[in-house]
Amino acid sequence: MPRADSANKSRLLPLTVLLALVGFGIGLVLAIINGQRQEILPHLGLFWAIGHGLVMLATWAPPILLVSACTSGEFTTRGISFASAAKGTMIPALILAGVFSLFYLFLVPPVEAKLDRYRQTSLQFNTALRELNLALHENRLEDAGRYLQVCRAIAINAPACQEATERYQMAVVRATRQVVEAEAETGMASAIAENTSDWQAGNDFYLQARLALEEGRYFDAYFLARRARALYPNRVEVRVLENLTWERLQNAIPPAELQSGRAYYARKVEGYRLLVEEEYLLAFRLFSILASERPDDPDLRTYLARSQTGLAQTYFFVDEYEAALKRYRSLPLDFNLTLDDRQLRLQAELALAGPDGIFFKNVTYRQDGADAILMGSPLARLTGNSLIPRAVQRERPAETLEPLWQSDAATGLAVLANLPFNEEDVRLVMQFSGQPGDIPLHHLLFSLDEAARLGRDRTTLQRELGLRLSYPFTMIILVLLGIALGMRFRGPNSPGPVSIVIGSPLLVLLASLPIKIFSDGSLILLNLLASQTGLASFLAAWLGMLAGVTVLCLLLAVKIAAASPV
Repeated sequence: MPRADSANKSRLLPLTVLLALVGFGIGLVLAIINGQRQEILPHLGLFWAIGHGLVMLATWAPPILLVSACTSGEFTTRGISFASAAKGTMIPALILAGVFSLFYLFLVPPVEAKLDRYRQTSLQFNTALRELNLALHENRLEDAGRYLQVCRAIAINAPACQEATERYQMAVVRATRQVVEAEAETGMASAIAENTSDWQAGNDFYLQARLALEEGRYFDAYFLARRARALYPNRVEVRVLENLTWERLQNAIPPAELQSGRAYYARKVEGYRLLVEEEYLLAFRLFSILASERPDDPDLRTYLARSQTGLAQTYFFVDEYEAALKRYRSLPLDFNLTLDDRQLRLQAELALAGPDGIFFKNVTYRQDGADAILMGSPLARLTGNSLIPRAVQRERPAETLEPLWQSDAATGLAVLANLPFNEEDVRLVMQFSGQPGDIPLHHLLFSLDEAARLGRDRTTLQRELGLRLSYPFTMIILVLLGIALGMRFRGPNSPGPVSIVIGSPLLVLLASLPIKIFSDGSLILLNLLASQTGLASFLAAWLGMLAGVTVLCLLLAVKIAAASPV
């Protein structure tokens, strides 16, 4: 069958697209299975599947391009040179290699970081949900409320969260009913005991009520008269005394509206005094209560905002952490910094970097030296170089999370200010603390020395950088060898559409094995260079070696193509 060079371009691109779609589809299926196994939240399932499909596509891109180039080489005209055959194929092949390389270098790391965040978020939700169910089963409502708060912060609309909310509310209602019934039984028992007491006890209440009325103690008189009537409801003089004391009590008390206004004004003045004295937490608590009573008071809104602004100097709100937990990636943190005379260590079960600072859960800060500090806190936030270890509930400001100090030097400090590290240092450490594949390329290129200064392993980071930089060279090498192998082993007839559609995916699977063996073998040299050289020397040596291997593969491809059948 005659062959046409013009067909080379048309074979490469459609076949590459077809194989890429197959690889992406396989990634979607595996992601769905993996997502069910890892209990990924339903509202994250679609993004999880698409992200895994993209990562799978980047993994299969080298063998896909090799098979596509090889198939394209099979359609070349017999008797032409490798240069002539490659002329029509190399340009689209190199464009595809560039697209795959850019995709791998710049898109895959943030996608993998996003997948890791989905995994962590789902794990936190499912763990909190299991603890919530256990707490409800054991009737630990306070713990259940705390776990429910975590679930609602992550996925308030998830069916499992809504179901857990209903069960928690039912448990609270049952517990409240039990308390009320217990109090009623206690009151009934007390009343029976009083009714069975001697006649003198009731008469004493009556006489004491009359004495209090004569002395002008109307509230005491009314209270004692009520006690007497509870014992003797049919005694006429007791009922008369109760009505009389109530009338005197009402005449002695200002009108309810006036009394309420005076009390409200007095509490507002008290809140203003607390605000002036910089008692921001107490002021915020008081103004929050008053705001619920009179939300239309403009002065109150001003004072509440001022108290909240002042409170932000020493506290942050728990809902700020919950909002960050829902939106940003969380990961464990272990930050070490060695200075001339002291060792610093910041550890956290979870760390979340948001635009308003870095939030920590179950954080511990240790500072050795003359001014030793040891502090632990359930929640903390780092802004600039100041660590705030206190948090308060916005809707329930009486509830606060306070730190635990184990050193005299810093006990009672509201804020750890002027720390020898800042927010950007911790952000950088967090960026380098995840999986190496999640780190963006520009951080590896331009922040690697700074990350090493902050305690990250230089060898691991340089090895990851070397792997990233080798990807474009690998794609070019596979294109060259693919065209040459296609020319060398082409048959007398061009492969048909059926054989291409069925055989190409199988060839991709077969080609992935030698590619992986070659890649694993190159890691030996890569590890040696990464562990023995600095960044500049490493880049020069590794890029020089990759360029040399590419040239050798080009010469090898020419030699292979020269042996193709005439």
